[in-house]
This record gives sequence, structure tokens and C-alpha cells, in this order.
Amino acid sequence: MLKIELTRYDHQFGIDVIEVTRVEDLAPSLRRVTSTGDGLEHFASLSPDDHVKLLFPTDGDDTPVLPTTSGHAAAGRRPTFPSDRGRPAMRDYTVRGFDPTAGELMIDFVVHGAGPASSWAASAKPGDRLAKGGPRGSRVLAGTPDWCVLAGDETALPAIGRWLEQLTAQQTRTIAFVEAGRPRP
Repeated sequence: MLKIELTRYDHQFGIDVIEVTRVEDLAPSLRRVTSTGDGLEHFASLSPDDHVKLLFPTDGDDTPVLPTTSGHAAAGRRPTFPSDRGRPAMRDYTVRGFDPTAGELMIDFVVHGAGPASSWAASAKPGDRLAKGGPRGSRVLAGTPDWCVLAGDETALPAIGRWLEQLTAQQTRTIAFVEAGRPRP
């Protein structure tokens, strides 16, 4: 039996506003949004399956409502939002890439026409703002496997892409299965 070992790395947690710098359509239903912002100066994403919490602006706002964060990340408490404003839609997304030199974070969205994240991504353009929290930590594969099998649907493509880049660099024999392009119910 193969034993997989992971090493855990904790990261500095904060919720920061970021601004869209580029939008690329990678496929009819896949859109990459690249953002930058001051909150990315200490950003780290060490593992292919790291994720961030994205907060989206609510109707009529150009910036999402931010919570107070004192102590909630370390203590496991939920963030507190101002009572006079609506809580923003929040979704978890896998980090597709991060360029520390340019300070750019890349997130790939499946655009499927329903939901706050998909709707936001469908109309995203340079200058738009959202907020991100995390990643809180990374679990990094210790050692180099001889082979690996990856499987997922189109929402797993960011993680699968990062895994393929890492495993290819390590010369690991890898097979990936991806279900994509199927009409949504």
C-alpha cells in the first residue's frame, strides 16, 4: 500500500480587496480572472489544491462588504459583518496561479449562468473589485510519487492544472480524467 505524506504550512490570514487586471476566456464556459492588490504582498499558495474565499459585491456596490476579522480566523469563529449592510455572497475557489513578482492572483471560473460567482465572472472586467480571504494554509506533498491519477469535472481544472505542472516537473507519470462541456441541468 502506498502511503502519502503531507506537510502542513500555515499562512497569514487576512481578507483583502483585490482588483481585476485581466479577463481571459479559456473556453466557452471557462473564464480566468487575474487580480492584484495590496493584500497580495504576503500571499502564499504552496499546494495545487489551495483555495481562497472570494467575497462578491452585492447589488449596487462596487466593492464587497468586508467583515471584521479580529480573532475569528485563529479562534475558528465566523466573521462579523456590519448589521446595516447585507452579507456578501462568498464562495471557495482554487488558486489557479500566483505570480509573486507581478503580484497577480489567477482564479478560473466556470461560467454557467446561475449563481453569484458565475454571474460576477461572466461580466467581470478590469477595474472590478472583489475580496479574498486565505488560503489559511497549504498541505504539501512530501516526496515524489512514481505515478498519479487525477480526476474531476471542469470545476477541478484549476487544481488539476496545477497538479499536472508540479508532477510533470517532478517527472511523475500522471493520467488525468476530466469531465467537461456537458450541458448543465
